[in-house]
Amino acid sequence: MNSETGNSQDPCFMQNLRQIVDALPQIAWIMEINKSFFYFNQHWFNYTGYDSLVWNPIEDLKDTIHPDDLQKVIELFDSSLRRTDTFDIKYRLKGKEGQYRWYLGKFVPIKDSSGNVFSYFASNTEVDDQTGFGLTLQDKLLKNFVDAIPLVGWTADNVTNEMYYNSKWYEQFGYSRDEEIPEWSTLIHPEDLANCIKAHTKVSTTGELTRCDFRWRYADGNYRWLTGELFGTKDENGTVTRRIGVVKDIENWKHQKNLEEAQRTANIGSWEWDLITSSLTWSKQEYIIFGLDPSIPVSVDLYIKHISPASREKVLQVMKQILTEPIQSGVTEYSSEVEIIRSDGEVRLLLEKGNVEFDSSGKPIRMCGSTQDITESNVYEQKLRNAIEARDDFMSIASHELKTPLTALHMQLQLLNRLLSQKSKDESQESIRIAKLSEGAFLSVRQLSGLLDELLDATRVRVGKLSLKNLEVNLTATIIECVSSMQELAKQKGSTVTLKEEETVLGNWDQSRITQVISNLLSNAIKYGEGKPIEISVSTDKILGKVRLRIKDHGMGISNEMQLKIFERFQRGISGKKVTGLGLGLYIVRQIIEAHGGSIWVESELGKGSLFIVELPLVGVEQSDE
Repeated sequence: MNSETGNSQDPCFMQNLRQIVDALPQIAWIMEINKSFFYFNQHWFNYTGYDSLVWNPIEDLKDTIHPDDLQKVIELFDSSLRRTDTFDIKYRLKGKEGQYRWYLGKFVPIKDSSGNVFSYFASNTEVDDQTGFGLTLQDKLLKNFVDAIPLVGWTADNVTNEMYYNSKWYEQFGYSRDEEIPEWSTLIHPEDLANCIKAHTKVSTTGELTRCDFRWRYADGNYRWLTGELFGTKDENGTVTRRIGVVKDIENWKHQKNLEEAQRTANIGSWEWDLITSSLTWSKQEYIIFGLDPSIPVSVDLYIKHISPASREKVLQVMKQILTEPIQSGVTEYSSEVEIIRSDGEVRLLLEKGNVEFDSSGKPIRMCGSTQDITESNVYEQKLRNAIEARDDFMSIASHELKTPLTALHMQLQLLNRLLSQKSKDESQESIRIAKLSEGAFLSVRQLSGLLDELLDATRVRVGKLSLKNLEVNLTATIIECVSSMQELAKQKGSTVTLKEEETVLGNWDQSRITQVISNLLSNAIKYGEGKPIEISVSTDKILGKVRLRIKDHGMGISNEMQLKIFERFQRGISGKKVTGLGLGLYIVRQIIEAHGGSIWVESELGKGSLFIVELPLVGVEQSDE
């Protein structure tokens, strides 16, 4: 919101002022300070009988004022120019039949932002005698002035702040003259009030014409944007006595400006095609996207001309379907990437979206939609895809290359452990130290091998090459084997692992992948369980054909924020250095479960442990390498 003063170079301002002058019920006129421009309303010509096309404003004006009053008017006018204030004067004007009648003239200076007068507004009201020209008459004249203007208007006493609104004000805002109108400051949006008060204060002090945009509360309680112009009238001492203003609803204009700004920021244009008249309308941003001057009339032919040959056939096909066979084709909305050639020769990629409106008979009558320039984002996305593919290729190659020597090292350490076990009778300190080092190296190699397996699996998942070889699997026996293989790790952590039900559960799954899922979930339960008991349970629903596996620990738990994230790549339940790993385990588990047609989720609370639930169909989904 801002405030501006009047400007004689502003055609909109001068046009509004001429409209006000024309609407007044009495003689009124405008004069620029250098007397280079005069504008009189029709009441002047009706009274004086002058021809508006041939008259001389300066000479004829002097001839119209009574000779006894002319010098007084000139002196007071010149004095006002020096003081730049409002003044009233009573003088006689000659009518077209030669008779003189008394008029009260009111002269209001209009100032620019520097406080300089660039124009004068004057009104002349006929009076019966030389008395009664005090404040009451002045107020009455101002109220008549406000009532006569064709705009929403008001006037206010500068001392008491008493407001007077014209009939258009009541019509515009939905109030009636019978009801009490709230204090004007309470009807302005709180965010705009400070600037409005600033504008009123300026006018109350200087009388300068000021402009202000603000939101005003209508009688229905809704706020709408208005623009207001106000100025002040002064007494013979130069003191502002009243404020006068007009307002205009600019809600639609404001929305249009906001829409244009949003379109400019997002580089999105909009368009509308009237299929009845074949007229095409573009937003300003649409012109910018195509590199065209907004003053150029747009047409469908012009649009087609800028479509590149690679996209033109596709666009024409969609248009044909919509225009000739909309019901049969079923095309009511579309989204398509279109390549264009701008007026400057630059090739751009656009995303066009649109929909079709039909009349009651099913005939298409209108199309409208949006256009977004996605050239840069498309280039970025392609670079990103290339980078991801290069990363996955590297991970796959590196994992495979590392896996070969790691497998050999793993076998050598197994052989070394076997040889050391054969010499177990040698209990020297050196032998014991070598055995411990060998065992530690073996565990490290096994851990590293597991990390490489995770990297390989993550790569396979992304490129859709995670294979499943489904056979009949005894889930209960698989769980028992996994628990047995991890008893030593659980013992080291102080945890106990219990399988609550040992009923045999058979299903059609990939044995190695299901083992991988159970091992990962059990390993996490031991790792995060803080040495507390771990319970495993299995249940089947033969009616639904599903099995549910639950693994519960009583450890540190997982925050609500992390409960969805932990199933994504490179995410862990807790941060810091307390635990190791790549953060791929649960991501791979979820992919394996979903590949089988199942689902996995977690129920957890910080400090109270976690319950992981796996649900699988008894008959898994068969998948193979692509």
